[in-house]
Amino acid sequence: MITHHIIDTKHYAYIEIMGAPKVDEYIKAATIFAQDPNYAAELDRICDFSQANLSTITLHDINEFANFVIENIPLGQHTKVALVAPDDESRRGIFEAFMKRMGTGRFKLFTGPNDAATWVHDHE
Repeated sequence: MITHHIIDTKHYAYIEIMGAPKVDEYIKAATIFAQDPNYAAELDRICDFSQANLSTITLHDINEFANFVIENIPLGQHTKVALVAPDDESRRGIFEAFMKRMGTGRFKLFTGPNDAATWVHDHE
């Protein structure tokens, strides 16, 4: 399951990934997020995978989703995207592959949502 909450007062979105979604579920959730009336390309984002099972995600899936995001989900020039990884060290490479494919330094990997929130809210 993938849900999102846009917190207008803090100008960010919290996206939570739970369970073991397939790549088509990621694409559907991203589409719903971008169609939210409160969505803006400049919204900072915390993508919390800490409760996700990523054991079925492949490099092909990562590239398919990254290509979809690049083509369909606008990202502001200064938008920060915090990726909160699950505890499974063996799956961290998929985040690195995604960040490399996205080609921007506005993505950062975290081990917990609190550190991610601190980074997202720091606008200095």
